[in-house]
Amino acid sequence: GGWNTFPLPAQLALIDMVYNPGQGRPLSVTGRRAGQREQGLFPFPRLRASVAKADWAAASRECERQGLQRSRNIWTRDQFLAAAHIAPPRPEPHRALNF
Repeated sequence: GGWNTFPLPAQLALIDMVYNPGQGRPLSVTGRRAGQREQGLFPFPRLRASVAKADWAAASRECERQGLQRSRNIWTRDQFLAAAHIAPPRPEPHRALNF
């Protein structure tokens, strides 16, 4: 959710992350027992959590993919970092208050 509110560099990075494997879906218990592997963004739970919080700097640290050329991983990381400069994460309300 929130795709339309994501900065363009974050959208581009996410498109790159799912381009080959697809968006994916969570595996069922039966699929896990059968040895199937998660696809898309599901093997990246910390990346998904960072995206859900729109924490693009954290997403840049969690987007490394195995078996992919280094330059593509660097490009994806840099897109998330660019998004962090455009839309830095907002502090949680209780952390923004100074008592």
